[in-house]
Amino acid sequence: MLDIQLPNCQVNTAQDSDIFTHDGLNFALHPYVFSPKKNDSSAFFAQGLISQNLTGSLIEIGSGCGLVGLTVTEKCRLTSLTATDINPFAVLCTRENSERLGLGDRVSVYEGDVYDPIPAQKAHAIFWNAPWVSRGRLKQGHVELTRVQRSFFDPGYQGLKKYISLARDYLVPDGRLFLGFGKGANTDGMFHIAREHGYEPCVIRKKQDETKGNVSKFILYELKRPSTKKTQRGNLLETPAFAG
Repeated sequence: MLDIQLPNCQVNTAQDSDIFTHDGLNFALHPYVFSPKKNDSSAFFAQGLISQNLTGSLIEIGSGCGLVGLTVTEKCRLTSLTATDINPFAVLCTRENSERLGLGDRVSVYEGDVYDPIPAQKAHAIFWNAPWVSRGRLKQGHVELTRVQRSFFDPGYQGLKKYISLARDYLVPDGRLFLGFGKGANTDGMFHIAREHGYEPCVIRKKQDETKGNVSKFILYELKRPSTKKTQRGNLLETPAFAG
């Protein structure tokens, strides 16, 4: 049994796998895997990425049951999906769902932290529905987190720092970096980390919390790199401006 309570019981705790449908696709949901049935962030982010008309290959960090990455791969007809998750239950679940959807030949799933298990490769897009809770939101006395817990908590946003700082090593030129974030997150901290590594977070899509007025429940960001342009005089570069 987990020694800390996961947010809003958003992990599946059924003894046997559940089957649910999203966007016409059937998914299995294993025990101790983030549940898209209890939290609609995955469906929201999947639709947001589909709206971007992605092409080529996708890397998804923290795949959970695979709903986001597999849905986007199927609907956008991507050539490949590489997924990682630190939770071994999630890795097995994503693998099963890739076979269930007939995408096994295009999908590779690895167990490990952020990019650590990924073989050297470049993708056209990267996405992570990142854990929103940092160490400051955890109860005192819990020093070590299990891998299942680290699917929900990112102490000190160390995982987020790795995700942003190493992204360019896994993106093709002009590749796109996306981040899912939400209510209760340290947005200022995320902006600081992004800008520290040369990115500007730009809102792609957001969902308002109907119970709390203008508070955003979920936000899909694209982290954009600054662009430089040649001046009309020749090789001198203008002051970098973030691409909109």
